[in-house]
Amino acid sequence: MNLCIVSGKGGTGKTTLSVSLAAWLAENLDDKQVMLLDCDVEEPNAHLYLTPPQVTQDPVSVLVPRWQKELCTHCGRCGKVCQFGAFAVLGDRIEIFSDHCHNCGVCSYVCPHQALPEHHHAVGRTLRGQVDGVDLIWGDLNVGEPRSTPVIEAVRRQAGAGTVIIDGPPGTSCGMVAAASGVDLALVVTEPTLFGRHDLELALDALRALEVPCAVVINKSLFGDAGVRSCCDRHNVPVLLEIPFRRDLAACSAQQGILHRFAPEFNALLAQLWNGLQQMARQGKVTA
Repeated sequence: MNLCIVSGKGGTGKTTLSVSLAAWLAENLDDKQVMLLDCDVEEPNAHLYLTPPQVTQDPVSVLVPRWQKELCTHCGRCGKVCQFGAFAVLGDRIEIFSDHCHNCGVCSYVCPHQALPEHHHAVGRTLRGQVDGVDLIWGDLNVGEPRSTPVIEAVRRQAGAGTVIIDGPPGTSCGMVAAASGVDLALVVTEPTLFGRHDLELALDALRALEVPCAVVINKSLFGDAGVRSCCDRHNVPVLLEIPFRRDLAACSAQQGILHRFAPEFNALLAQLWNGLQQMARQGKVTA
């Protein structure tokens, strides 16, 4: 199973749950590989919870055009075909706005004089290590890079067989889409606040557009749910788990603790969550 854990907003406990579920599965699944992919590449922190003793890394790069002035005839084809506004043809020179480039290669392809050869541009790296039975892979986006998706895609390409838990980036932008596209199930971690409900709506709408079946976990539950359950009912999405708001659990998370190792009662809660996810997978449940 490929499971992507996402959230409409940051701070809901998405990574805490991702790491704890992966660790619990590694301890409780027999003869199955458990992989945890941290695709929150702008601020990866799964490795702070599960710290591998040995780490290997590989660079991630993209192909970007480089203007060769001596070959250019200033025909303007590059600017006309670029769908992202990365080119400005200014008389006898061309400006390339690298922040707008999506590395599609069309400009180099249509240039009749090969004046836009592509070269590799480093955007980040992937890192990998094993700890406590979990094969942990995470991405690290270079500072100043505008697009996280190339690094997220590089992390996802390393997914193997067995059970794969993907810790997606918060929000519903391109990074979340890159992390959640094509997975078997998605789990949205939310909190019972007005902000939480609003961003949950966005996340559920995005997952429906991606045609990814999903369920919800309500974290930091205390008094009421701010309409979160009614939101899930409207989307025909089940709530598989409700985690209480407790100061000791917050302290555990702040110290990069694993929930079921800190609070043994979470063994039963994580088992309940996993059983619910397996049942959804068997039924092929989809969002309405």
